[in-house]
Amino acid sequence: MKSLKKKLVAKGYVPVRLKMLNVPDLSSSFHLLVRVKLNGRKGNFILDTGASTTVVDLSKAEKFKIKVPEVQPEMMAFGASPEELEVEFSGGNKIRIKKWKGGKFPVLLMNISHIREAMQLHEVEVDGILGADVLIAGKAVLDYGAGYLYLKKTKK
Repeated sequence: MKSLKKKLVAKGYVPVRLKMLNVPDLSSSFHLLVRVKLNGRKGNFILDTGASTTVVDLSKAEKFKIKVPEVQPEMMAFGASPEELEVEFSGGNKIRIKKWKGGKFPVLLMNISHIREAMQLHEVEVDGILGADVLIAGKAVLDYGAGYLYLKKTKK
């Protein structure tokens, strides 16, 4: 039987190796890290299937050339905690992962310093969170066992 990787690659998917990070003090808790190119700049993003939109830390806006319009849409954002989060919206950001070109996406800028600090224990700099918006656009398939994310190439 063909491996999942061979089947998906044959169907036009791009394999992306994920790095698994164990959360300190929680032996059964892991985060998946993926390298992303956002607006032509490389960064490390935590893959979060529960995040509806891709997020970039406020302190990284300049690094990724994120333009924030003066007039912001009225919106609310919530995370794992019950508090409302302060966010800034930016549209039209180019996302690329390996050979997968995702086109233009909105991103939310917010303070994720608590996540970044926790990941520094792994000596990994985290720039943001890759959300379901990208995963849906890429018709993503996650192979947790092998540590791969597969994204479907778009037809031209």
